[in-house]
This record gives sequence, structure tokens and C-alpha cells, in this order.
Amino acid sequence: MVKGFRVILFVLLAVVITVPVYAQGRANIPEKEFNKLYKPISLALRLSYENYKNIKLLHTAIINFGGGEAELDKLIDDYAEASALFFSKSYIESSNRFTKNEKEIQVIATKLAKKYKGDTENLHKNLLKMKIKTNLRVSMRERSSGNAWHRSVKETYWATMDSIIQGGAHSLRMANDLEVRARPIDAIYYYRRSKETLFKAFKLSTDHFGFLSKGAQNKDDKDFYQKLVEKYRFPENYKKDDIDNQNRIYEIKEKKK
Repeated sequence: MVKGFRVILFVLLAVVITVPVYAQGRANIPEKEFNKLYKPISLALRLSYENYKNIKLLHTAIINFGGGEAELDKLIDDYAEASALFFSKSYIESSNRFTKNEKEIQVIATKLAKKYKGDTENLHKNLLKMKIKTNLRVSMRERSSGNAWHRSVKETYWATMDSIIQGGAHSLRMANDLEVRARPIDAIYYYRRSKETLFKAFKLSTDHFGFLSKGAQNKDDKDFYQKLVEKYRFPENYKKDDIDNQNRIYEIKEKKK
């Protein structure tokens, strides 16, 4: 009887001691701030690659059109903190940090994509207006002076202008579709390609009107076409966009060129 009581007492003491220790151990396990079905190590490894890649892709855009060095440094610091936790084998904390970093990247990319969208749509609209006004100006000039462009020159100019505007519009539609589908980083790529294409309209116009000015038979026509050359030179306010299209950072020294 005594022996049996001692066994029961031993079991009870073991339970009393073990339960608090177990509960304390559970309390020290951090809560998962990501999908509970994901394995922390696998998630951390995946996000360490994806976040790194996306920060690199957004680098130039953040400096040129976003929050600048401070915003970029915050993303990098958070990424480094998540990586340090992973190498310290704090896998849940690391995955929590990487998940937060991923969300911050998405928020910044979405904000940037909206900026690119507005700028690209305005550029496209302005070039359509430029095409219409150019047609009117030249047509009125030809009627008043009696001098008309050579047919092949006229056809080449308008066909090329249409091709440029349509090409830019195609990339713009692709970018807008990606932006709607919450793929802002991919959208930014196509907004850049759209602007890059549309910018060709300025060189096309200055080259053509320069050619017409040189070949003009009288001073009035020469001056008229030369004014159009000056009017349609590449705008200064698009210099940053032009540098950004090349994935380069627009710096103060770029303004001096």
C-alpha cells in the first residue's frame, strides 16, 4: 500500500514539474505571422531570394521617383535583420521578418507603379495632341504658302509617328494590365518601355522638320520649320525619365550634360 502510494506521488510530482516547464517552452515559441501551413525554413529561403531580387529591381525607381535613399535603406535594413535571424536559427522570427519585408516591398512598388502609370499616360496623351497640332500647323502653312511637303517625306513621317505612338500604347496597355493584377514591379518595366518608345517621336519630329527647314525654298518656310524643330526638341522635364528608362540613377551631374 505504501509502495503504491509512493508511485502515485512520484507520478503526480512529475506532472506538476513537467507541465509548467512544457507551458514555459510553448510560451517561448514565437507566433507565426505568416500562413500557418508554410514551413518557416522553406519560407525564409524563398523570401530571402525573392526580396533580394525585388529590392535590386526597385533600386533605381526608388531613388529616382520614390522615397530616395532613406526608403531604400529601410528595405535593406529589414532584409538584413531577417537574414541575421535565419543564420541564428531563429527560423520563425526570420520568416516573420521576411514576410514583413515582402509586404513593405509590395507597398512601395505599388506606389511607384501608380506614379509611372500617371507619367506614361500623360506622355502618351501629349504626343497624340502633338501629332494633331503638327498636322494642323503644317496643313495650314502649306495652304497659305502654296508649298507642300514632298509626298514620300510626308508619308514617311506620319507612318513612323503612328508606329511610335501605337508601339508606346501597346506597352502602356501591358503595364496597366500588370498593375491591375498587383504585379507592380513587372508593370514598371513596361511603363519604362512605353516611355522609351514614345520618346522617339521627339527625335523623329526634329529630324524631319530640320530636313524640311534646310530644303525650304524661301525664308518664311525655312523659319516656320525651324520653329517646329525648336518646339519639338526633347523636353527638359523628361530628362530624368530618359535616364531612368536605362535603369540609371538621375544625379545632379546628369543635369549639367
